[in-house]
Order: sequence, then C-alpha cells, then structure tokens
Amino acid sequence: MAETSSSESEDIRKDSVIPIEAEDQIIKAIGDIGTWQLKWFSFLCLITLPTAFPSLSITFLSASTDFWCSQPDSFPGSTEEWRNISSPVIFEGGIYVYDQCNTKNATEEFLFAEDNVTVACEAWDFDRSTYSNTIIQHFGLVCDRSSYKNLAQSVYFFGLVIGVFGTGYAADIVGRRMTLIPIVFGMAFFGCLSAVMPTIEAFIAVRFFHGMCTIGVFAVTFVWVMEVVGGKWQTILGIGFEGPWVVGWFLLALIAYLTPDWKHIQFITSFPAFITVVLCWFLPESPKWLLSSGKVVEAEKIVREAVELNGRVLPADWKLQAIPSQTTKDLSPFMSFFQLFTHKHLCIKTLILYFNWFANSFVYYGLTLNSENLGGTIMVNFLLNGAMEIPAYLFSLYILLKKGRKRPYVIMIITGGIALFCTIAIPRDVFAYNWPLVVLALIGKLMITGTFAIAYVYSAEIYPTVVRSTGVGSSSLFARVGGALAPYVGSLDKVFNPSIPIVIFGATAILAGILALFLPETKGRKLPDSFEEGEAVKVNFRDGLFKSSKLSPVPTT
Repeated sequence: MAETSSSESEDIRKDSVIPIEAEDQIIKAIGDIGTWQLKWFSFLCLITLPTAFPSLSITFLSASTDFWCSQPDSFPGSTEEWRNISSPVIFEGGIYVYDQCNTKNATEEFLFAEDNVTVACEAWDFDRSTYSNTIIQHFGLVCDRSSYKNLAQSVYFFGLVIGVFGTGYAADIVGRRMTLIPIVFGMAFFGCLSAVMPTIEAFIAVRFFHGMCTIGVFAVTFVWVMEVVGGKWQTILGIGFEGPWVVGWFLLALIAYLTPDWKHIQFITSFPAFITVVLCWFLPESPKWLLSSGKVVEAEKIVREAVELNGRVLPADWKLQAIPSQTTKDLSPFMSFFQLFTHKHLCIKTLILYFNWFANSFVYYGLTLNSENLGGTIMVNFLLNGAMEIPAYLFSLYILLKKGRKRPYVIMIITGGIALFCTIAIPRDVFAYNWPLVVLALIGKLMITGTFAIAYVYSAEIYPTVVRSTGVGSSSLFARVGGALAPYVGSLDKVFNPSIPIVIFGATAILAGILALFLPETKGRKLPDSFEEGEAVKVNFRDGLFKSSKLSPVPTT
C-alpha cells in the first residue's frame, strides 16, 4: 500500500475489515436514500442530459435529401425543367431514376447532345424544403465524396472507444469529480467548435474529441450515483438515470424540427454543457472512492455532511473503517485495467460482461437498422424509436425490484433473441403492413433496450469500487464495438440470404443470455469495495437461473 502521512495514519484503522455480507458502512451512515442523494442525483441528471445530443444528432446532421447537378444562374427555366433536360436517366434498383452525379454534355445555349454523352457534376443543388442545411449539403458529401459521411461516423466511434476506456481509468485513479469536470467542458467546447469547422476533414477531427469527452460523462456520473445509494434505490436510480437520455432524445427532435440547420443544432445542443460544468465544481467526490483510495478523513467529512442533510444522527464515536487492501492510488498507469484479469472470478465475470455489453449494443443497433420499415419520415421514425425506450425502462425497473438482476436479464435477452428468430418464419408482404414482423421487432426492441439498462446496474454492482469505473467503462467499450459492427452485419442481407443478419443477431443475444447464467445475483448485497470482497462473490457454473452464487468469507486482519 502507498505510504501515508502521520496524520492520515492516525485516521486509517487497519485492525478490521467489513465482511462482504455486512452492511455498507457508508450507506449505513447516510441511509439508502435521502435529501443529500436526491439533490446530487438531480444535479447529475442535468449534467448527463446533454450527452444524448451528440450521440443522436447525427440523424439530423447528416440527413439525406434529394440533390442534382447545380443549375447555372443563366438557365432561364425552372429547377424541374433543368433536371428534365440535363439529367441522364439510369436504371437502378429496378426503376428508372435521374443520375445525380453526372449531367449531359451541353453547349452554352443549353443544347444537349442526343448521344447522351455525360460529364461529372462539379457542384450540386439540394432539396432544402425539410432540412435547410446539413453536413451533406454544406460539405457536398455526395457521389465521390459520400464516403466522408461514413468516415465521420467511424472516427466518432474511435473517439468513443478511446474516451470510454480513458475516462474509466482516470475516474478510478484521480476520482469521479476530477475526471468529470474536464470531460464535461470538453463536450461543450468540441461540440461548439465542430459547428465552425471550414472543411469536412476538420469537422471529422473535432468530432473525434467530441466523442471522446461525451462518452465518459454518463459512465462516470452513473458510477457516482450507484456508490451513494443502497437497497432498492440502487435499482430505482440506476434505471431512472436513463431518464435524461430519453428527455434528451425528445428535446433533440424538437430542436431539429425548429432549427433544421446543422450548425444551429450543434450550437444549441452543445452550449448547455458549459452551464452544467459549473455544477460539477459543487459536486462532492464519491465517499466510496475516497475510502477505497485510503482518504478516510475526506470521506468522513462528506459522509457527515450527507448525514446532516438527511436528518440522521451518528454515534458520538462513529468513524469510518479503512479498507486494508490495494487502493486505486497504488495502481500504476493502466494497472487498474489489467487488475480486472488478475483475480480468477473477477476475470471470468469481466469476460462474460464484455460479451453481454457487446451483444446488447450489437442487437440493439441491428434492430434499429430496420426502423425505416415502420414507414414515415426521419422525424417520425426517430420519435417512434425514442418512445419505445420509455416502456422498456419502466418494465426493467419493475422486474428488477421484484425478481433481482440475473433472472430478469437472462430471460429478457433470450426472449429478444427468440423474437428475432421468429421473424424468419413469417413471410413478408402477406399481412397488412407486415404487422407480425412489426410486433416481433417491437418485442425485440423492448427486451434489448431493457437489458441494456440492466447491464449498467448489474455491472456497477459486480465490479469492486477500486476498479468500478474502469470495469463499467471498458465494458462500454465493447458495446461500441458491437454498435459499429451492426451496420456491416445488417448489410449482409443484400449479399446473401435476407435471414442471415437476423440469425446472427438472434444467436448473439441467446448466447449472451446463456453466458449470463453464470454471473452471480447481486440484489440485496453491498457493493464490493476491495478485490477481496469482489472475489468473495464467486462465479458458480452450477447455479444456473434459479440459484445464487455463494459468498466466501473475506479475511480479516
């Protein structure tokens, strides 16, 4: 253990350790829930609400609109007349359409050759009736420049990968609060900066840093909330913390409807984070992190403040007991990540969680790929997808309170996989509006959305405090990989049999559910603080769905 000053050593009592089955000493002092927890939960909801914007806004920033070769100012006719006489007609997708990337060769008098000789367009005009300005229109990302749209997404994803790992590591080393302040500021700064970039290359570069900052905000704040509440309130606030995401979803739709210009959307959705970063300065550090880091005096100060605000009374001789185990400040760079694999049962639980996070994101976005089959405009589909989040979270909250973690999670993710498999047996274009397919897709969407929310709560309760942010953050990294692969797997229906993507998505969900059978049940148990406490909750391959892993005693000294 790292050396401490003489004053600290007086406060750190190493004569005992709380057994894994004992009540969490911090939660026992401040209570499962109270005014103090609800106050900071509300603050953190405000801080995390803007994180929904950069993750979802690409739907409107890169919305596709009709386009055609630019009409010369000297052309005397209308746009429709220009397209009729200048655009070659090609056979594509079983129908005849205008060639949007080439134009007929013409003289200065706009007399077009009969031999249909074409030249590549040098500029384009766009249909701006719905969206007045998108990055597609602004940077001309059509025809031979259309690949920039996918590149912008890929680079943003790479920023998510770096950010989710880096912020999780930082939060376990320097603390939740000190990690949160710079990344919230970065989310605001890079979001606004991207709106003034003069080229698509510069926009993509800034978007990398925007993603890197944004992804860590939710993970760090979620861990903070889970560490200061107890009992059923870990479930209620854990699922309730998805609320800002849903609110942000609908706010973004309203903003995009009122301001159909990508620059305005970027400014309006990014600037609020400059305000919320102020809230971060007032946020106290997680007392659980302070205790696991050996900072007992600081932890006690925050706990006493919480106790006073919650109207509770502590015994006159009350003191926090230090955790005589390796703390986060003892870990060298990147060692907090590798520590996930140096303890047998923690390693197995980590690998199972990684695959389940991958599967949730993989299947979630795999289902989202087919959202256009619901019909309607981009806005309608966007709102329908957002609306399906609400019953999924409410159902997850109810079932978690009633049935624990493991059993609801396993049943829901396997049900989602089975729903996908069932779509294979239903013929298309036989039933009105393909309603059986729509119903099965909605069931799958509800189940996977629910298990995605449960994964956050479940993971935070499995990882010990010393690596909780690293564990949740690195798990989220695998979710980004799943989300990135989903579009490519979804496109296999155009190359092979249309059922291939459905089979892959369904099989992945079912396999994830089977592996989750071996995870321990965490409902009603205190959050583990040290590696020893985490190892005491063992993986038991004989438990299955209806048993819970047994606890091993934690050594006392």
